[in-house]
Amino acid sequence: MYMAYFAIALFATILGSMAGLGGGVIIRPILELLSDLGIEMISLYSTVTVFAMALVSIFLKVKNGFKMDYNISALISIGAVIGGISGKELFFHMMILTGAKILSLFQQIILIFLLIFIIFSVKYEDKMPKLILKNKPLIFSLGFLLGCISSFLAIGGGPINVAVIVML
Repeated sequence: MYMAYFAIALFATILGSMAGLGGGVIIRPILELLSDLGIEMISLYSTVTVFAMALVSIFLKVKNGFKMDYNISALISIGAVIGGISGKELFFHMMILTGAKILSLFQQIILIFLLIFIIFSVKYEDKMPKLILKNKPLIFSLGFLLGCISSFLAIGGGPINVAVIVML
């Protein structure tokens, strides 16, 4: 069965890299559908896969000459880590309140709306106004929100982060 999980992660990573998005939005629903793993294990597999993919992507970008603003990256990253912890806590409290099946359905509905947002933001990227954020608390808050949503949905965050950061 582990070979099937590996194949799913590999497929999601390849598809994700071709589309410029993370593979978590692919891994989580497929594993929920095809496996008997719990939500926690699916979240772990998704997170580890997407984190490894992100590290490789950043390394290759920097190696090819991409200039990164480390101050903004640090603010977004710190906010995302704190938001990720908060999203995980929210996830577990919602699980206790609603149960795993209802929580999973709620997450699937949110994912559908996020996918629609991502499709439109990528399709109409050239028509969307570009904002340049300089306000440090706002940048931190953006990272927090992205981390919280990504952790709550257990998708790794790539699709959401790419769409929002491209707009900003």
